Amino acid sequence: MRTSKTVTVGLVGLVALGMLLLAPVGGSGDAELSVHAIRPVGACSSPSNDDSATAFVQLSGTLGSLTYRTNPATYPSNLSAASVESAIDAAFATWETGTDAGDRFAKGLTTSARGGKRDGVNAISWGGANGAVAVAYTWTNSSTGQVVEEDLVFSKAFAWSTNGTLSEDPGAAADDCAGAAEAFDVQAIATHELGHWLRLGHPSNNRQSMYGFVSYRELYKRSLGAGDVGGANERY
Repeated sequence: MRTSKTVTVGLVGLVALGMLLLAPVGGSGDAELSVHAIRPVGACSSPSNDDSATAFVQLSGTLGSLTYRTNPATYPSNLSAASVESAIDAAFATWETGTDAGDRFAKGLTTSARGGKRDGVNAISWGGANGAVAVAYTWTNSSTGQVVEEDLVFSKAFAWSTNGTLSEDPGAAADDCAGAAEAFDVQAIATHELGHWLRLGHPSNNRQSMYGFVSYRELYKRSLGAGDVGGANERY
């Protein structure tokens, strides 16, 4: 049995650097905590890079399956719980139906747990994110590489929307920035962050949902780029 140890690192540093630290898992082995954040940037514009099936970054850890729970008590007051749940459900479906990752996620009952704390609950909530738009937390068993818990925290410091207006032309460039003014889109950000749950990192190609920066109004991260699909399919 490995000896458990805890390394304390400030969240700001973790979020900025996407660092790992060791924390007790319970039972045998340690848990490595991986923290990845998406950050705000400038005015929205359509992606400038060409799509590419090789535009992905793999992270360590292997996800088997998990049951996640949402915390509606933390949702933005301007949004209905039903609209937020629908946006999050759509994000999960994007990865499950658009890649070989398959049906790895099961939706559990709602919870009072908040993301960002190792507590045995795969929680999705709103809270503090230290300047980031959202943060994904993944704990993996450092002995086996297996994911043991994942959390997602949307920042309560920003405005949020679920009602971006799309045209009738799928994939139209006009839809890239058709979200609500001065707000981030729940579905787009959830789609990005769930890629971290599947152990994908931030590529430099801005046509991918996994690109690490986002603007107000941006909707194109609701859809997967060829690199997003390629990275998930290579892993699963």
